[in-house]
Amino acid sequence: MRRYIRDFLKLGNWINEFKFSSRKAKVKKSDVPSDNYLAYFCSVLPYGIQMVFLILFTSGLRVGEVLKLRKDDVNFETNMVDASNIHKGDTKSAWISYITYQTAQYLEGYVEAELENTDNPNLFEFSYNTVQEAFQKASYQIGVFIKPHFLRTIFTEKCTQAGIESKYIDAFCGRIPKKVLEANYTVYSPQSLRVQYDKVEDLLVLPFSEDEER
Repeated sequence: MRRYIRDFLKLGNWINEFKFSSRKAKVKKSDVPSDNYLAYFCSVLPYGIQMVFLILFTSGLRVGEVLKLRKDDVNFETNMVDASNIHKGDTKSAWISYITYQTAQYLEGYVEAELENTDNPNLFEFSYNTVQEAFQKASYQIGVFIKPHFLRTIFTEKCTQAGIESKYIDAFCGRIPKKVLEANYTVYSPQSLRVQYDKVEDLLVLPFSEDEER
């Protein structure tokens, strides 16, 4: 465009003053439901979908990644979620993230109640459409409209509020190529990311009431 305007149209170099903004659009705080609404929304979802909700909200993973998780991908001693082997191609990547101690407690109870006596290694056996339909039904039921992928956006906003650097947020959310992550393993190691996650964990704990917990 610069050469076209300067050399072909002979309009000078005025276009050099124009630059594309590199700033990412931020979610307005007014658009993010309160933690009380998020807890209520989660509580009206079917049991298994509640676990999906909590992992999405507290890890930054994509919906498809959560649905592909295996039981062995979650370490309940450290609350680490290893999604590094989910994507085989180069178009998307995922690394490791964490879930809160609250989510880990609920998820461990789910595994013991629903999966302990099965040989299936997967955490979940329902489809993306099933998750979407459950979220849509809950949205109409309580009047707070939330789509599954929006929880990932809320996670990013919470991390920003906690003062976590964007490079670590991008690592949690799988926005850094796997080759870059592996080449900078010291920076993006589980230990380094745990230090960062500790900064945001308290912001990701939802205020469930006793009735909602039951």
